[in-house]
Amino acid sequence: MTNTAIFRTTMWNSKPPEVAALKGGRVRVARNLSQVTTEDGTFWRGESAIMTADAYAAYEGARQVALKREQEIADETILALIEEGSL
Repeated sequence: MTNTAIFRTTMWNSKPPEVAALKGGRVRVARNLSQVTTEDGTFWRGESAIMTADAYAAYEGARQVALKREQEIADETILALIEEGSL
């Protein structure tokens, strides 16, 4: 098994946890969840992948770095707007 996770579009009857521990040290990750209503009922749609614990640690680390950078960009933008008097 490789450490590369492939996310696939998935539908659930109820909202899944974002991270679920599975047997054998594997982890299921659900992301980009949204509630969808069809003529058959209400479902949850999103992307899911099953990965090793090591692959999950790498995925989560990369996700945290990206979130931190997004926050830094937002902070820099707000500071620039304040400095130019727009805010």
